Amino acid sequence: MTIDTKNLRALAEAATPGPWMRLFGERTVYDRMEDGCRGIAIVRSDYSPPTQKEAANIDYIAACSPDVLLALLDALERKDNLLREQLTICKYLSRSICMTDETGADTNPDNIVDSSIEAITKEIGT
Repeated sequence: MTIDTKNLRALAEAATPGPWMRLFGERTVYDRMEDGCRGIAIVRSDYSPPTQKEAANIDYIAACSPDVLLALLDALERKDNLLREQLTICKYLSRSICMTDETGADTNPDNIVDSSIEAITKEIGT
């Protein structure tokens, strides 16, 4: 599954900032004001009271406010950058280290490291 993180970031930045909240028993998600009070309505369910599934969906929407999504995207970006740095180090080390097997014969570290590099490259999409 490919996730369009640039589009998600653009959508989150354009939406009403979080945090968002749902008051118990309500069928509406609101933005939360600095004093903790509800602000403008973000989304509303048609059913009153909401069904159990709708209540779960409403709570989920409230929990996934733009500030939360932006924090997740930032964490993902930091992880990808760290993996890229580690990939660079792995590539350097694979070319620099000579390994031996149990008999003392030289082995090619590229075979071992390259499979790890391939897995990391596939994971971060570089």
